[in-house]
Amino acid sequence: MGLSLAIDLDEIGFLVKWPKAQQASYEVAVKKASEYRQHAEECRQMAKGLKNEDQLAQLMEMAETWERLAKEREEQARKQTKAPRSKDQ
Repeated sequence: MGLSLAIDLDEIGFLVKWPKAQQASYEVAVKKASEYRQHAEECRQMAKGLKNEDQLAQLMEMAETWERLAKEREEQARKQTKAPRSKDQ
């Protein structure tokens, strides 16, 4: 019998039981999203003080791309957590 982990997902409003492998996959996705946001912040920090408009625009576009990737990764993680509701929920 495999172990499962129950997590209350308030943001999407139901309880789901995860096998360990699925939990690990979710944690990796969330960690990646956090890393992507860090990359976005690094781009914004590098852009501060730049006088070259082309370089500034390129770094800001890179920051936006990292943010988009973070949102996509979080959405992917949310989709992994979805399970059908039981009739008593």
